[in-house]
Amino acid sequence: MNRATSSMPGGGPSGARPPSTTTAAWAGPSISRWAYSTFLSCLRTSAPYFEPGFEYQIKLAIANIPCIPWTEVLHEFTVTCCGALFPSFNLSLIEDTQGMSLVVSNFSDYPNTSVTHEWLVLSSPNATAGPYTLVGQTSSAGSAPFTVYDDVQGGLYYTVVHRINSPCGQFCYGRQRYADNGFLRGDQTEQENCELCGYIDCSLIDNLCLAPHVTSYNQTEGGIRINWDQVPGADYYIVEITVDDADCCGGSNPYTYGIATVKTSYLTQTGYDCFSFRVAAVCEGRQVWSEPICITPHRSTGSALVSGVQAPSTRTTVYPNPVQEVLNLRFSAAFSGTVQVVDVLGRTVITEDLSDDFTATLSVATLNPGLYWVITVDTGGNIEKTLMVKD
Repeated sequence: MNRATSSMPGGGPSGARPPSTTTAAWAGPSISRWAYSTFLSCLRTSAPYFEPGFEYQIKLAIANIPCIPWTEVLHEFTVTCCGALFPSFNLSLIEDTQGMSLVVSNFSDYPNTSVTHEWLVLSSPNATAGPYTLVGQTSSAGSAPFTVYDDVQGGLYYTVVHRINSPCGQFCYGRQRYADNGFLRGDQTEQENCELCGYIDCSLIDNLCLAPHVTSYNQTEGGIRINWDQVPGADYYIVEITVDDADCCGGSNPYTYGIATVKTSYLTQTGYDCFSFRVAAVCEGRQVWSEPICITPHRSTGSALVSGVQAPSTRTTVYPNPVQEVLNLRFSAAFSGTVQVVDVLGRTVITEDLSDDFTATLSVATLNPGLYWVITVDTGGNIEKTLMVKD
């Protein structure tokens, strides 16, 4: 650091250095204060002039009025707390062959202080409010840009909250991006008008009751195994099953039942041809529900029942969604297998075989408006399902 010195009438800090490096040169801005009495008003220890963990010099002097010589007194002090730390950052939505991800950059790490940096990633179908689902949580060290979440799904609003935990308190800042395959369509957006955007009270995060994040739903011999992430502060969970759901199954005689559990997994009963489910976190009597997921089986070769989602070896991006005429598919790796479009009654309306393809297009112009499943089954039997809306 460069040494900074100045003669300061009245008083004020003239430089700073980390206290652990006592041989470092003094550097930094100078601030002057005049006083017409023996009392010099306090200086606010907030950025950009002060930073916790640094040692500062302050020089006091009596002005050279007649008969009183100019006298300087130099003092040193270390700032342990600031009026505020600044957790602001930039949030970018990046899209490549692996899908969409969120990258944070341009934030201060305050390396000379005992602070921790926590990052929360929340998803919501709404731009201005919840229900929120906690889809990612991590911590960071240093100030280099990094990927805070790499499994962004189209059609959702993602809010990233940066929380600085320090001996002086907690400081939170949020930014939001809408995941709409914007890189391809040229209309990426950054939403600032949301309840968790900008500088926020950290208690807003602590008091959130989050919707469970369903991580998988796989077919087993005993039924469909549903798994979700633990929700901080939840007392227990409710799994709601709607058999023959009218919205996704086209059923005329649906019925619903619910199961309360303290676990983060549930195995459904067998024998259902079609059903939907959702999961609620219950926090002090309040229920916050995940989005409903429709399990719409279809018949594969040999009439074997296929349902649920296994871990796919190739991730598929489907766009635009909603769609009117042509549906595009992009694979994260060369894909070989079958692509099917299935309606809510479980009928296969489009089938296409692919071999070592990275992209594909399907003509859906003749389909009736409504909900459809786009199902990819690779040669290894891995299944991936994406809900498609036909306008």
